[in-house]
Amino acid sequence: MSDRVAIIGASGLLGSRLDLLHGDELRLSTCHSRRAGSLAPLNLVDKPALVRLIRDFRPDLVYLPAAVTSPAWCQVHPKQAWAINCEPAGVAADLSLEMGFRLIFISSDLVFDGTKGDYREDDPTAPLSVYGRTKVAAEQAVLSRIGQGADCLMVRTSLIIGADRFGLTGNLAWMEGLIRSGESIPLFVDEFRNPVAAAELARGLRLLARRAEPGLYHLAGPDKMSRFELGRVLCRAMGWPEKLLQSTRLADLILDPPRPADVSLNQDRAAAVLGDQPIRPLGETLPESLKPFPG
Repeated sequence: MSDRVAIIGASGLLGSRLDLLHGDELRLSTCHSRRAGSLAPLNLVDKPALVRLIRDFRPDLVYLPAAVTSPAWCQVHPKQAWAINCEPAGVAADLSLEMGFRLIFISSDLVFDGTKGDYREDDPTAPLSVYGRTKVAAEQAVLSRIGQGADCLMVRTSLIIGADRFGLTGNLAWMEGLIRSGESIPLFVDEFRNPVAAAELARGLRLLARRAEPGLYHLAGPDKMSRFELGRVLCRAMGWPEKLLQSTRLADLILDPPRPADVSLNQDRAAAVLGDQPIRPLGETLPESLKPFPG
């Protein structure tokens, strides 16, 4: 077990669950726009501040889940998206190479174009959005440092579901808002991902951190689901009326940025590392990711 753990982006959905999971270890946990508790403020685009914080803390393990994850926002604000989603990855990977700590960088299934699904780690990337392009560039930065001997894991994941320190987020928050107003919830029947509960993903990442060789891994939910199927799972978990779900087709729309149809991930490599402690289905694990945070 690592003695000193840094979580860069601990106010977000995944970061907050990682922070909770490592609660018995000496931690440096950061936040930016959303301040909470004892989290250390850090503007991720302030390179000297990021370097100083990590050098002063001297971590054994660093997680970097911090990112702007809205493809729509990134499409409109490309300069800021590159500064937040890409450049800090290279900085952290350089520090990993220099200081010898293990870095876990979180990437996305949206590095693929969605034309085939069941993507393996060595399949070529072809992002359709600015967000996806920032993640590809960040991946390349981390992987290049691994080639130089850095102890880094580059982990692609999918839709992360749950509640952070401030309440429901992402898909859950959007659906709750529509339900409260009595509106229908339009969901695609032809867009496929591997949704995963936030706390379950955090558990899997900690296992990878302890067991995996440096390199690239896919880690997400075990079940490939359409957006509509995901909506049904979430309604059952939350006690929401499924009658408000409305099936729609991605193929019938022109969106900016485009949304890939099937970015499901083959996870055989990570599964071999996790062994008898695999990532469990969303329906089984979501309750843990909805629990309120202490304090």
